[in-house]
Amino acid sequence: MMKLKNTPFFRRRQYLINQDFQFRYIGLLVGLASLLCLVFVVMTKHYIDLNLNPLIESGMIASPVVNELLQIEKQFLNKNLLTVFKSWQSRLTP
Repeated sequence: MMKLKNTPFFRRRQYLINQDFQFRYIGLLVGLASLLCLVFVVMTKHYIDLNLNPLIESGMIASPVVNELLQIEKQFLNKNLLTVFKSWQSRLTP
């Protein structure tokens, strides 16, 4: 194999070749990722409500302390899911 000596290092100066095409598909990918994150957050919140609300309403969890603890846990999970969604959205968008 022959090595080339003194070959100039190629440095790209223009990163956007076809701006309309690139921005359209980058926007599509970012939008799709944001939508998927939002769907994940809504599904998780629904799943939490679906599991905890029947327990609270049936009286199986009758203690007010446990009720308060569950409400704090729901708020904590909702806040963290929203934080995760926002952080992914900010990482995916330029």
